[in-house]
Amino acid sequence: MKPLRLPPAPPGLADVAILCLLGGVIATVVAFAREFQAPFAQAVQIDLRPAALPRYTLYSLSRGVTALVISYVFALAYGWTAAKSRAAERLLLPLLDILQSIPVLGFLPGLVLGLMSLFPARNMG
Repeated sequence: MKPLRLPPAPPGLADVAILCLLGGVIATVVAFAREFQAPFAQAVQIDLRPAALPRYTLYSLSRGVTALVISYVFALAYGWTAAKSRAAERLLLPLLDILQSIPVLGFLPGLVLGLMSLFPARNMG
């Protein structure tokens, strides 16, 4: 007796998501590799006069306040989602446990690179 063979299933949502993720990774690697050919130029000039200190203090304060607001919004959305959906709770709580075990300084390189890419020629970056 021959084994029963089922016809292949059409591509599902997970297949499409994995394909998009793979395409994004390849595009990111290509874009990152192109940066190696560009000449390095220091774009930011730091003003060393004492009169510029309040401006730089406000830059730093604005980054801190922005980070605080973003963290509040993220925490409330994360908690609300975990509280309202049982499936989301099963996913989000273990993820939160894993991310809490990583030291804060482990996230710093990604943060610095992200800010530098968002604000390449500004003092905000």
